[in-house]
Amino acid sequence: MNILIVTGKKAQQTVQEAIEKVSQKLTYTPILKILDLEVAAFITPKRLERIISDSNATFDFIIIPGLITAHFSGIEKQYNTHVRLGPKNARDLDMILPQLPDVELSKTVPACVLLLQAHEHEALETIRQFESVAGSAFSLKNRKIGKNSLMKVVSEIVDATQMNEQLLTERIQYLESQGSDIIDLGCPLDATPAQVTHTVSTTRSATSIPISIDTLRPELITAALDAGVDMVLSISSDNVDSVAPIIAKKDVAAVVIYEQDKGFDAFMDTIARARSYGIDKIIADPVFDSIGQGIVDSILRYQRFRQADSKTPLFLGAGNVTELIDADSVGVNALCAGIASELGAHILFTTETSTKAQGSTKELAIASAMMKLSQMRDSPPKDMGIDLLVIKEKRGRDDMIIP
Repeated sequence: MNILIVTGKKAQQTVQEAIEKVSQKLTYTPILKILDLEVAAFITPKRLERIISDSNATFDFIIIPGLITAHFSGIEKQYNTHVRLGPKNARDLDMILPQLPDVELSKTVPACVLLLQAHEHEALETIRQFESVAGSAFSLKNRKIGKNSLMKVVSEIVDATQMNEQLLTERIQYLESQGSDIIDLGCPLDATPAQVTHTVSTTRSATSIPISIDTLRPELITAALDAGVDMVLSISSDNVDSVAPIIAKKDVAAVVIYEQDKGFDAFMDTIARARSYGIDKIIADPVFDSIGQGIVDSILRYQRFRQADSKTPLFLGAGNVTELIDADSVGVNALCAGIASELGAHILFTTETSTKAQGSTKELAIASAMMKLSQMRDSPPKDMGIDLLVIKEKRGRDDMIIP
């Protein structure tokens, strides 16, 4: 197979280094031609035709820089060859060349983009197939919770009972489009049972995914259960005896929370009491504290729970960290998901209350998939085909300066 790589003078050294880096992996020897141009993106069909005619050779493929927008169909017909776009950046040639000729490059899509899309599709299909056969402790509608299933994302709508129907519906549809698995309805202190009933009914009309109610007040929990929620946040030592019987009767999931002032033993006792009432779908929340407020202690608390109980699904509030740090949410959410994965958590909870936390639902959904692929491959969560890189990139560029 004869492959011609065409570039300009400015990228010559970079291209040569990329070829040399992977030369031992190649089953062919690429031919490099340097045009009398500084910028390779200015290559035209006429200039390429001159290179081919001067070479006195035939080429199966001609790889041109990925930023070129000119059409080379005439060249392809005249010389019975294939002109295809390489990567946008010459440094990425070392990723492309070893995959030829097995990978079909494009006339219009740069090779780096094309391969990333293919890699992403493969990663997402792997996740889809895995989840279809994964085990679970139980399901909320069609969402698997527990065992080796993916971590699910719960997105809270803060003060949901204060929203009108249109605003609430728009918020629900947005969160669902971002990858939320469960919509959590937050209740302010002055919420009434009638407001909860109306809010749950509106939410049920707007989405088919599971719904949870977020309150400690027994009368609001009861109203939400009668209206048809799928999960209750939160069960504590103070309300367990009053709400556990109806939760068990409705056969919905219940999140039992750790209470700082009562300690770990009381937390385990509340879980046991909830089970004694017949609640089968229990999720434990040892509470993931924010940075500066005991995050290390909370991680140890999660570990302690897992040592005592290896089966009960775990709830981890990533939003506790994301909302309370002045740092971009993308990396914070990725790190929280990684910690959750190592702790054996099954639910990632978030809010998008502040501007800086907008997008957290999608970020955690992607992070959940990344961490599952990491587990499956027994490797760090990199080179997975999906990522949370937004501004910085994995590979440096000559024009890339991060202050």
